[in-house]
Amino acid sequence: MHPPRWGLRPLVEWLSLPAGESLGVVAGIALAQSAFAAAGLAAAAALAVATLARARGVRNAAVAAVACLVSPMALEGALRLTRAPPVAYAITHFEPVGLFVPDGDFGWRLNGPAIIRAVRPSGRRMIYEASYSLGGDGVRITPSSRSDGDTVLFLRDSFTFGEGIGDADTLPERYAIATGRRFRIVNLGVPAYGPNQVLAQLEAGVIDRHVRGRVRQVFLWFNDDHLARASGDKEKEWWWGRAPRYSLTDGGVRRVGTIADAAADRGATERAIAESLQGVELAGVLRPIVRSFPQIDLVEALLGRIAAIVRERHGVELVVLYWTEDHPMGLYRPRVAKAIERAGARLVLVPDLLAAAGLKPGEAMIPDDGHPTPRLNAVLAAALAARYAPEARPAPTLGADRSVVKE
Repeated sequence: MHPPRWGLRPLVEWLSLPAGESLGVVAGIALAQSAFAAAGLAAAAALAVATLARARGVRNAAVAAVACLVSPMALEGALRLTRAPPVAYAITHFEPVGLFVPDGDFGWRLNGPAIIRAVRPSGRRMIYEASYSLGGDGVRITPSSRSDGDTVLFLRDSFTFGEGIGDADTLPERYAIATGRRFRIVNLGVPAYGPNQVLAQLEAGVIDRHVRGRVRQVFLWFNDDHLARASGDKEKEWWWGRAPRYSLTDGGVRRVGTIADAAADRGATERAIAESLQGVELAGVLRPIVRSFPQIDLVEALLGRIAAIVRERHGVELVVLYWTEDHPMGLYRPRVAKAIERAGARLVLVPDLLAAAGLKPGEAMIPDDGHPTPRLNAVLAAALAARYAPEARPAPTLGADRSVVKE
């Protein structure tokens, strides 16, 4: 018997399989800007090879390629059929002026001094209606703050600011009352801020301008959405691009422009792939799994630097109030909690406080909005006062507000 001779045709058939799949992917991404179309065209090319090829090995490989490409497409279809209908986004209206003004260093800041009315309707139903009193120093006013007491700083975002609720119900105000109005309370919350903006404020000395005398405590709200804010994964909203961007270094983090710069630094191919994945359900499932690792690493470094500055300048620990509903796969709560502690901050798990106070999660957040209710702020303020300022707590009284932690 003579050994089989390899001709040109088998080689061409073997090369046609990856070439056809590659052309399908490129066409789907470049022309249709759709990962779903790219997979479909690649599967069609592999199916054509499986049909036309003579070499058995090529046909088997092509059939396997079709199966590998069709499986995620089938999964994508199943995810689209079973997904919940999108929630109609309710737009908040501000009167008589907008809540924010642009800021070259931090992206945006509060538009004070002003009293701003915020209205958020959803159809005929009102999600919330509240008035925000902003001072000339660019922060929300805490009515029960004492001008000559030790300073207590509340940092971060809309949870600290008190979006959707009046001045009397914000966490800083409730803490001022829970500690007997003995401290100078500064509400430095700015809606949509992330840890990157807090660090930028500290580095620029903005936060220190609000300190008078001794700093008694520094509290910082944190939730899982801050991971994407710090890493730039929320860049599809145009205004996120104005936020400061930090990158990891051997010694921690350093500022490297803005979030928009990160998008501009990507090559045309990377941008095209990212665009093709918009709206893909399977990508939405996989992205948090893949991105959570670099996000948590960056946030740990940011919080570590924030905690170090607070400790060096003011001699106190940074206390991080961590609110989480976690990912269905448990991606965040245990890992983020450990990252906060490794960063050198004191961790307060807000869900644990809710359970101890008998407050249900549905009572903690404004329905269809997701910001803390007055009840959550009251529970949290009472717990923080008991833990960090026990000597300043007023004697317990039975008043109209029964949402505070029981003595």
